[in-house]
Amino acid sequence: MTVFIRTNNILPYFIDTNRLSVYSGRQLRSNFTHNQTVRFKVRTMDRKTSRPIIIVINCLILLVLCLPGAVLAGEIARDGRFIAYDNGTVLDTKTNLMWAAKDNGSDINWANAKSYCENYSGGGYTDWRMPTKDELSGLYDANKSLPSACEPNAIIHVITDLLDLTGYWVWAFATGLSGNAGYGFNNGTQAWDPHYLGSCTRVLPVRFAK
Repeated sequence: MTVFIRTNNILPYFIDTNRLSVYSGRQLRSNFTHNQTVRFKVRTMDRKTSRPIIIVINCLILLVLCLPGAVLAGEIARDGRFIAYDNGTVLDTKTNLMWAAKDNGSDINWANAKSYCENYSGGGYTDWRMPTKDELSGLYDANKSLPSACEPNAIIHVITDLLDLTGYWVWAFATGLSGNAGYGFNNGTQAWDPHYLGSCTRVLPVRFAK
């Protein structure tokens, strides 16, 4: 007997508990494309043999689905040490930091930027935070130049095209008497800005990949 199963970027369920059948086939991998048809063979097992297998696999499925960010992400592009996934995240394999693929998209002050990161749920993860100045500086590359979407005459120097920065000033997690910390991707400087809303201010959530 042959079963055709259409994946949808979630963990498929391959156990028929009514007929006590275990679907066997090639191993699932996280890079299955959206709506890809996968062919599996079905091998019927006796009740005594199949029940323990069914219980174990059911437990594993529940464990995976209950984990934060459990939706399986497929790789869509690579650029040096950076890997982009179809869940809107970009992994820096050098620092093991996972970045949101896009910034917030509009001018934002520091307080709202911090709240934006803390409530961000991209990729199914809930542990996003505001980056530090040093983490942001690791994304700066003077040899890479992109136009700024918020100001025609401004140039953004970001290390990879996989990260979409629409503004050149990105807020960082630090605050002091002189204002709040940020990083300028137009000139590669770490600086302090007053608490009010500035032009081309953005935030880019980050988290530690596990």
